Amino acid sequence: MSAKNNRSQSLLIVGLVLSLVGLLGAAISVILLAEYSSRPEYLHEDPPRSVEIVTDRDDDSNDDNTPIVDVKSMGGVEADDGELHDARRDVPNYKIREDSWMLNETTHLKAYDLEAKCEFNIHFPKLEGESDKLDSINDMLRSCAMESVRTYYEDPSQETVDMVKSLASKNTDSFFKPEEGDILLSSTVDYAISYNDEHLLSVCFSDHYFITNIAAEFLALRTVNVNIDTGEVYVLGDVLTVDKPIATTFVDNLVQTSGNDKNGDGKISDDECLAVALAGRTQLVDAIQGKGELAGDRVSTCLFIDGNGKPNLGVTFWISSSDGIVRGWWDVTIPQDQLSAARKESSLWQLLEQ
Repeated sequence: MSAKNNRSQSLLIVGLVLSLVGLLGAAISVILLAEYSSRPEYLHEDPPRSVEIVTDRDDDSNDDNTPIVDVKSMGGVEADDGELHDARRDVPNYKIREDSWMLNETTHLKAYDLEAKCEFNIHFPKLEGESDKLDSINDMLRSCAMESVRTYYEDPSQETVDMVKSLASKNTDSFFKPEEGDILLSSTVDYAISYNDEHLLSVCFSDHYFITNIAAEFLALRTVNVNIDTGEVYVLGDVLTVDKPIATTFVDNLVQTSGNDKNGDGKISDDECLAVALAGRTQLVDAIQGKGELAGDRVSTCLFIDGNGKPNLGVTFWISSSDGIVRGWWDVTIPQDQLSAARKESSLWQLLEQ
């Protein structure tokens, strides 16, 4: 089974997080449902209060003083739940094996002029077969998995360098600094073959990464959908329009499946789902459609095909306000009636209808 349970459990530190948000800014788009209490004392405690990471949320044991990060494990095929679901099948024209790229060292990075503790554990699929398209497809899969490595370690832009150095200057508390070096650069990437047949491959990558210290923790979803025969890549914006009905369905699903009935009335309202409460329903629906100030840097979208051959909308988000922060990704299967209205001309639909 190539889709793996999260390989790293980590502590997420609350103190100083809100000050980091403004500095990260447009450099990072970021489901790790990371819920932070808005109580002012959480920003000033010494040492900072930690956030527990658990694999199964126990709401009965939670209280206002213990923020929870819910790290889901990978499971079945169908659920819209912010998890990776591997639904691979054997096909005659290619084989799938796992490849990886790993690095664990402390080294001086010339771009930043800083000592960096680098922890990279990147996993991705590799196809083997006779098609002359497989080499380019494999390059694409590896590149998608390695995005954070490339962005922060191999080839950082000047904007990234400036952002990392600014963050590093805030690492004055020894609690935040890595055990070795001046900064922490870490990325752990797991993947799932969400769909494959002789002609189509859809792969989801979940990237759990840290930028400069353990407080700047993120989880992002990236996907690759590719025609095995032609090498054509299917990107969300090229194959369908994410309109208001689809965006609303996503937000409705997020509320009902990740929110908590805190007042015990048997219903989950927008205010009981942290992401929607922080962003506002209208703003989040707009951002998923690519509109408004949250779109792009704070809310980004992608497409994948699930094990039933159904298109899914994936949304990575990083939303913050004075009331808290939530970062991670979630997914929803697009209903057939909404899909029919949103489809663009693409060979993807012929492949799925075969």
